[in-house]
Amino acid sequence: MAKRNRLSASSTDWTKCCLCPEDTTYPMKSSDEGYKMLGKNIPLFHEVNALPIPLDIRRLNDGEEIESTMKRKMLKYHNLFRKFNNTNLERAQKRHMSPIPSGSSSEYFNFKCGDMSISFDNAYRYLGLHINEFMEHKSTIREITKSASRALSAVYTKFLTCGGMSFDVYTKLYKALIESVLLHGVGLWGHNNWRSLNDSEQGM
Repeated sequence: MAKRNRLSASSTDWTKCCLCPEDTTYPMKSSDEGYKMLGKNIPLFHEVNALPIPLDIRRLNDGEEIESTMKRKMLKYHNLFRKFNNTNLERAQKRHMSPIPSGSSSEYFNFKCGDMSISFDNAYRYLGLHINEFMEHKSTIREITKSASRALSAVYTKFLTCGGMSFDVYTKLYKALIESVLLHGVGLWGHNNWRSLNDSEQGM
């Protein structure tokens, strides 16, 4: 039987993000507060089997605990380190302590207002925003990207019909018809760097 190799801090390329060791253009940062939070919360997420991202925590510990290893090596990380914050940890621990029974979540929850039962939906749409039970915005970004692409196609069709247009006219049309779509609800989902949205905007 082949001997299983043990991943460790010595096998990690510390010049990359310590959480997702990939080559990306996203900016990285580091701070003592971040080291402290990650050093404390990563093992706790691991205990309840709820790590926010795929992560082998053995890579971050060379025998001196995670926080000490990160400080000594001055490790850096992307914004996804926020997924390890205390709020997400508390939610993960509560889910671990009170697991939802088998079946749909709508069968488990029973919300009431007085004697009136309130129906439960996994997701809904409000003012063009798609909101699910986990407050994720992937569906919103997907719909925004599609809408912006349709708006761009309409502008391009008009461009061909008119035999061309000046840069000033195109810029005004872009801001009025396309940029307004891309920025819809940005106050809610704009805290993340959505690659699909960036790619769409660059293509325009």
